[in-house]
Amino acid sequence: MNTEVEKLADAVAERVTSVSSVPLNRAWWSARQIATYLDVSPKFVTDKLSNRPGFPDGKRIPTPKGLGRLRWPAEEVIRWWEKQG
Repeated sequence: MNTEVEKLADAVAERVTSVSSVPLNRAWWSARQIATYLDVSPKFVTDKLSNRPGFPDGKRIPTPKGLGRLRWPAEEVIRWWEKQG
């Protein structure tokens, strides 16, 4: 059993490391990532937060199939959120 726990811990550590490998000043978050950070729904992010004054401007990241989904600069979202409190 201890080996299973160690394997799970290693898998979690690897995933956390891979997620945080992009510096915040270079990361672009999806509505889902912002929602996770703020503990709200992605719909709330796109319908409400993104329209509030001062919320960072989103940009569509081009994809081969079209414009893609909106992304927001992670560092600016964090900075905006810290000013709200």
